[in-house]
Amino acid sequence: MGLLGWRPTGAYYDEDWTLRPHGEVFMDLVFEQWWTEESVETGHDGRYATRAFKGDYTISAEKGALSGETTGAINDETDTVTVQLTPPGQDE
Repeated sequence: MGLLGWRPTGAYYDEDWTLRPHGEVFMDLVFEQWWTEESVETGHDGRYATRAFKGDYTISAEKGALSGETTGAINDETDTVTVQLTPPGQDE
């Protein structure tokens, strides 16, 4: 058993570390289709709604000189994520 997996036909990479076709499908799913990355402007109320896959996220926001960042998990219990904006040089 090596770094390529316990079932050689199931490994994502060949022995020379060339990505196999099913490895390419995996990478496309994880880093393209299932990946949530957006850059948007909120409405006048400062809110933005989007669909996101379950997982851990870093969410940042800014308005003028104010900025903030938070990390959190998106799961079945997550309804809202709030980012607190603060002036430069101030910690929460």
